[in-house]
Amino acid sequence: ILKIYDQICQAINKKIGNFTELELLKTLNFSTTSLLGQVSNVKNIEKYQEHPTFAAGLPHFAEGIWRMWGRDVFISLPGCLMLQNRLEDALALIETFGQKLNNGLIPNLYACGSRWNARDATWFWTQAVILFIKQVQETGNNNNNTSIKNLLTSEFLKNITNIFKEIIFNHQNSINFIDQGQDDQMARGGAEGFKIKAFINQHGFISGGNQSNCGTWMDKMGNNGVPATSRHGCAVELTVLFYSLLKFIRKNSRKESSDKSSGPALFQNYFSDQDLAKFMIFEKSILKNFQSEFYVKKLNDKNQNQTDYFYNDCLYPHGHTSFEQRPNQFIAMTALDCADLFDDDLQKEIIMSSLKNQMLGRLGLATL
Repeated sequence: ILKIYDQICQAINKKIGNFTELELLKTLNFSTTSLLGQVSNVKNIEKYQEHPTFAAGLPHFAEGIWRMWGRDVFISLPGCLMLQNRLEDALALIETFGQKLNNGLIPNLYACGSRWNARDATWFWTQAVILFIKQVQETGNNNNNTSIKNLLTSEFLKNITNIFKEIIFNHQNSINFIDQGQDDQMARGGAEGFKIKAFINQHGFISGGNQSNCGTWMDKMGNNGVPATSRHGCAVELTVLFYSLLKFIRKNSRKESSDKSSGPALFQNYFSDQDLAKFMIFEKSILKNFQSEFYVKKLNDKNQNQTDYFYNDCLYPHGHTSFEQRPNQFIAMTALDCADLFDDDLQKEIIMSSLKNQMLGRLGLATL
């Protein structure tokens, strides 16, 4: 048995490659393969059925409706697939979920009767798409690898830009529908939990949800059908991921004067001037309002000699502020091309104040 196990390990290591000398990263790299595979009751779209599906966790999320979750797949895609240059497998999942877009939302649960009851899966999907496109461009150009470059086909780019538009314009017009999925736990909280709402508010921020549903990854549903930590309103990471998408579209729709590369911009002619003008309004509005609305500087509740610096986790409706320190601010800080939302000096203060003094413990990073 040990000999067979060693042979399997060698075969897997040969396939996934060795991108690091660090033993911890080697082990993590190896472990990702256990989450990727094929099961009989969860399939990618037809042209990608030979590619693996992605389990959200083992053993409880191994198959059926619980196997593939939009947020889990696309939070994990860069580390579990793209870091290993498994770009075709990443592409398969991007297009599989993208084809199931509904009401401007990427599905929360993919298989066996999909459900669109998450506000955040969409924005983790868009960020994964951006990272995928950039890696394909960089890897293809650096290695002069035609097969990698060819992953960005005109058909793919057309489909992706159409999905981008559908996501943004559905949010602009306000997404509002009843989730038809059956969920006994949510049903205990009443009909409000099945009302899905998402929109762009007056500041350009992504907003939505209500006190009875779990629209983001950190909304934990209690046994009584009521979220223990509802994040209805404007969740900090969703607005920043939206901003990242807006900037990516703008920078790739028209060539900058400093861009000396040959050929047209990546999204040349995929977005109308009217589209781009609307997106610029959202982008400027977020940049103008983000710091004043999300940044918090206040005395510590327990120690009046200590000042806390952080970006608020969520802006609740009707002007109510949560003053909650949670790790979503760090997700926001690492979103691609969003440094202009964050003051460099303030970021250092926040990392020292919020992370080190408030959230970093003996067992890791606190979520609450």
